[in-house]
Amino acid sequence: MDIPGSKPVAPVATALQSTTDTVSRTATDALTPAAVKPVVATAAAPSPAQSLQQDMKDQAAAIAAQLQDFLQSSRRDVEFRVDADTHTQIVTVRDANTGDVIRQMPSVEALRVLKSLNAAQGTLLDHIA
Repeated sequence: MDIPGSKPVAPVATALQSTTDTVSRTATDALTPAAVKPVVATAAAPSPAQSLQQDMKDQAAAIAAQLQDFLQSSRRDVEFRVDADTHTQIVTVRDANTGDVIRQMPSVEALRVLKSLNAAQGTLLDHIA
């Protein structure tokens, strides 16, 4: 496309000089293939979510170890279980020497109330339907 009053432009080779390298290059040198370096296989970096999950697992393991050390020094045993009726997680702290329950979370009374609420909920829905 000719633009009136414009002059044709001739290709110009541009010399690129590196401050650390004394070799000058032209723009056409960039088109020549360079020496190919072998690709080194590297392990894929973990995603941020995987890294965060691993950090949380490591922290949980450290906390569990500290808790276990504390419980052994205070002569206490901790039991974790799930109640079959209410599907609630229950934590029981016992005296290691006697086996007596020191504390249970949720308490026996709270579990009893939860069981009766679950039973009442089923009968309430049965009467409405």
